[in-house]
Amino acid sequence: PSYEIRDIPGKGKGVVALRDIAMGEMVIIERPIFLRPLMITAGLMLQLPKLVMERMDPRDRASFFALSNVKDPDVPQFWGIIGTNAFELEMKEGVGRYGAVFPECSRLNHSCGPNTTRTWNLPLFALIVQASRNIRAGEEITTWYEELTETHTDRRSDLERKYKFKCACGYCT
Repeated sequence: PSYEIRDIPGKGKGVVALRDIAMGEMVIIERPIFLRPLMITAGLMLQLPKLVMERMDPRDRASFFALSNVKDPDVPQFWGIIGTNAFELEMKEGVGRYGAVFPECSRLNHSCGPNTTRTWNLPLFALIVQASRNIRAGEEITTWYEELTETHTDRRSDLERKYKFKCACGYCT
């Protein structure tokens, strides 16, 4: 692969380029290990952790529970991991929005000037991460967590509230 997951000082785990990656090159193509509609009933919300434990492949379950959880301690671990790591996807226009967790894409850290784009490919049922500019070997590969069209102040506030960090990317410092 063109990247590896490693510890990033002050950020936990992250994705780092092992070689130069050209603009437009596909970096990661990955299917979710967990997918759920964003709107679910209270009953399903209570049942889902048990269903996942029973039915998820053991390797996927290990990957899922190895992901970060920055939510408050009163939030169950299962939901904290989803709240910290899920990307919002639209399956088909008008069908609804979903939250998806990926073993590697969910390791991408935030930047207000990310070096990748993300595209949900429904026929492949995969998230495609492509370089939006040239990425040098050793450089962290980043994505965005909040809409980049938000004001700088709103985006920083949302990141701190939802993900418990103050953005220190080049656009914020």
